[in-house]
Amino acid sequence: MEEVTLLFIGAALGGLVVYLILSKKLAIYKYQYETKSEIKEQLLKEFKLISNEVLDGGNKNLLYKNNLEMEKVITPFRDKINALEKKISECYDKELRDKISLREELKSLGELNVKLSQEALNLTTALKGNNKIQGNWGEMILESILEKSGLKKGAEYEVQETTNNVNGDRIQPDVIIYLPEQKHVIIDAKLSLKSYELHVNEEDVIKKELFLKEHIKSIRRHINQLSEKSYQTSVKHNTLDFILMFIPIESSYLLAIQEDEELFWYAWERKILIVSPSTLHSTLKIIVALWRQEKQNKNAKNIGQLSGALYDKFISFLEDMEKVGRSLRIADKSYNDAMQKISTGRGNVISKLEKIKALGAKTSKKIPENLIDE
Repeated sequence: MEEVTLLFIGAALGGLVVYLILSKKLAIYKYQYETKSEIKEQLLKEFKLISNEVLDGGNKNLLYKNNLEMEKVITPFRDKINALEKKISECYDKELRDKISLREELKSLGELNVKLSQEALNLTTALKGNNKIQGNWGEMILESILEKSGLKKGAEYEVQETTNNVNGDRIQPDVIIYLPEQKHVIIDAKLSLKSYELHVNEEDVIKKELFLKEHIKSIRRHINQLSEKSYQTSVKHNTLDFILMFIPIESSYLLAIQEDEELFWYAWERKILIVSPSTLHSTLKIIVALWRQEKQNKNAKNIGQLSGALYDKFISFLEDMEKVGRSLRIADKSYNDAMQKISTGRGNVISKLEKIKALGAKTSKKIPENLIDE
């Protein structure tokens, strides 16, 4: 019985001990729980605070970064806008300048068209006129080519100068070109082109062919007339053995020599050289080159003469300097001789003057020491 009682007492004591232990642990757990709750709340508050700060700072940082990114995007775009604006302004200015330039070009073109129209009218009138009118028109074209060649009127060519040939006949060549070494070449421009005009404007094939043959006959007749005038024998000029016969329309010249292959040599045998605007231009360029070479030769000759004169003058200068040198040497010898007589040798002038001074002569200046003979 006592054992049972002891057992229950032991159990009760054990239970009490267990209760006490559990109560203590429970109190500890409760304290820990409450503490953890407070910590949790504190952590939540701190987390919220930190979160707000982080978010606020993040927003600011994000805004700053966004601004940077936007700036990166906007800056090139703004630069493009500025460049586009500048380009538009430049294009506008260029367009304005181009319009002004175009207006001036159109004005010049209009003036040129008027001039060409007038020249075409003059050509048409000349071709349809009499031989005198055609001749005047040819002379006008000839002089225009001469003016553009670089030759100077009155110095390197003359127009309508009257003279005589060896037969005593009065002649008046259209143009006389002066060549180096007192030589001359004569140009004639009185060819009639009426048959050529009829050939060009005729539509009937047979008549067109007839007008072409008449055009060639007209050229041959003019060759014969020039040959009879003997321009080459002008008593006033030292002319070349041939003269130049100028055909003012290139196509009429080409058509003639294509149709009549002997035409060129026919003229050459009569000491006449047929030239068109293009071949005359080339011929004049050669003449200009001859004059340029002549001037260079004259310049070289003048340089040679000047160099020779300069050399001779320099020799004369050297001779004069030799004379001056000899005179200076003579003068130097005379000077030395005179100074020796004054300052050296027994009884020289300076020693006597020094003795006079030593005797009490009053003086304000002294003879240089280097002249006193010790």
